[in-house]
Amino acid sequence: MAFSLTDLAHLVGLSGDAVQNMIMAEMSLSGISTQEIARRIYYSPEAVDQYPKTFDRLLVLRHFGLPKKLMVQVTGYSLSLIEESTSPLRTNTSRPPKR
Repeated sequence: MAFSLTDLAHLVGLSGDAVQNMIMAEMSLSGISTQEIARRIYYSPEAVDQYPKTFDRLLVLRHFGLPKKLMVQVTGYSLSLIEESTSPLRTNTSRPPKR
């Protein structure tokens, strides 16, 4: 039995966009170019470039203990985006060492 990304997202309680963002981050960390990621996941290259900036911004705010509702006011992002980006499933922020 095969599951679609939407099915898997539903099973783990995430939106399809959250799963898509995790895939995008994994491809980026694997060294795939922005243009190639955009082509594979049907996003614009600008959206692919913006995602790490958004995630890093939210990670800093979370580190300093800013409540999610205040993050909405500070960043202008939706509460659902903030909740998905700061969920316990997203806490592994380790990156491979640079060579």
